[in-house]
Amino acid sequence: MPDDTEAIAGTKMDSQGSIMAKIRIAKSEATNTKEYVCTSTVILCGSVIINAVVLAFALTLVTCIGTGALYLNDCSAQKFIPIFLIVWGAVGILNSILTGCSRRNESEDGERSSSGILTCCTSILTCFLTGWFIAGCVWVYGSYPPNVDDPHNTEYCHKTLYYFAFSALTFGFALCGFLMVCCFCVAVVAVCSN
Repeated sequence: MPDDTEAIAGTKMDSQGSIMAKIRIAKSEATNTKEYVCTSTVILCGSVIINAVVLAFALTLVTCIGTGALYLNDCSAQKFIPIFLIVWGAVGILNSILTGCSRRNESEDGERSSSGILTCCTSILTCFLTGWFIAGCVWVYGSYPPNVDDPHNTEYCHKTLYYFAFSALTFGFALCGFLMVCCFCVAVVAVCSN
């Protein structure tokens, strides 16, 4: 009897499209490790969890624009910090929208050529964002610690502006580290499963 219950539960989970069920199917249909890893990555990236992370990231980008605009003239220690936040937020949102359009076109057409221009644009924007992130690190971390008490001091930077930029950059590093660990884990699982 427990076997029937497990079979029914397994069928129910498979019909609901659970992530693990999709990964099991991908493993059984894959002809080699590379194909399995690629398919599993696509499944994970399309999951609800990833969509929630993308939504949180988009809200962070909107907050970057708002914070940078609100305190545009409140950082004499490094005048580029609010500009960094505004540009990072705006270009990040644009890049996210173009990436979403590119993925949607690929899933509808089944061809990669139809979204070649979008892919090229997102690649250029990603390179720009990487360089902009590095510049932001120089501006924000180079101004540490700012004077957050005296607005007339040349080393002054509004406390909210500075610490938001500092936190956003630090979160960016943490996210990159987390994604590297996830990629490493997927690679280890793929190698060990053979």
